[in-house]
Amino acid sequence: MDEHDAAGEVPQVWVGCLGCYNDGGLAGEWFPASDAPTSMAAFNERVRCVGRYHLVDGHEEIWCLDHEHFDGVLDGEFAPSTGARVAALITDLTTGQRQALAAWIAHTDTAAAALTDEHVQRWRQEYVGRFDSEQTFAQHHAVDTHAEAMQAPPWPFGHIDWPAATLHLFSTDYWSHPAGGGAVDVFAEA
Repeated sequence: MDEHDAAGEVPQVWVGCLGCYNDGGLAGEWFPASDAPTSMAAFNERVRCVGRYHLVDGHEEIWCLDHEHFDGVLDGEFAPSTGARVAALITDLTTGQRQALAAWIAHTDTAAAALTDEHVQRWRQEYVGRFDSEQTFAQHHAVDTHAEAMQAPPWPFGHIDWPAATLHLFSTDYWSHPAGGGAVDVFAEA
């Protein structure tokens, strides 16, 4: 099993006090994103070591200042509630699927922080899969859609100009994103 097929690890967030951060200190902890505190009151109850900078009554806001295992779906800093919501949406995805979702988010100009179940469902409809190359996908697609014709004698199907056929297919009906190791994630155009 390669990384693309491996179950994605549990998304984690480092939730910190924004007041402490702005004052030059770090008060916070790592949490599973789905279980992170989303209010200052919950933060104060759950974070054990807040340090000397934390003013329990004076600081009002918490923020995810670091994160792991979102696999590109979320980046930068965000609210703990955003991390929890997105983590719930991607929990059942493999690492490779999360990476493909991240590519789809960028391609469709979807705001990752506003990701919803409807977006994930649309991605599931458009994501075709990971292939060794665009040409490999084109050949698989030809067999899938024209299996009987492809089994015919070598002419004309044994003489297809696959680079040209691939170029046409990806200029009209599909798009791809590099997936590492020369592979590509393939998506149907919406």
